[in-house]
Amino acid sequence: MEDEDRKLLEEVLELSRENQRMIKSMYRSQWWSRIWKSLYWIIILGIAFGSFYFLKPYLDKVMELFGKTQTTLNTVQKVTDTFSP
Repeated sequence: MEDEDRKLLEEVLELSRENQRMIKSMYRSQWWSRIWKSLYWIIILGIAFGSFYFLKPYLDKVMELFGKTQTTLNTVQKVTDTFSP
């Protein structure tokens, strides 16, 4: 009887050690997953803000051109309104 109990305890001990190894592995995997996901989003946001920073002068020129075009169109509209009966 004592031999069976000892064998059972050793089996339970081995299972608990295996369980502990699996839990550590899962924890480590989850930790690395969080690190990579954080780096992924930092890179995505960095590229987005960086591209906006470098494209801002061109966007400003396009907005200025749009404003001038709108002003010109309004002036043309006023001129055509004065000539129409």
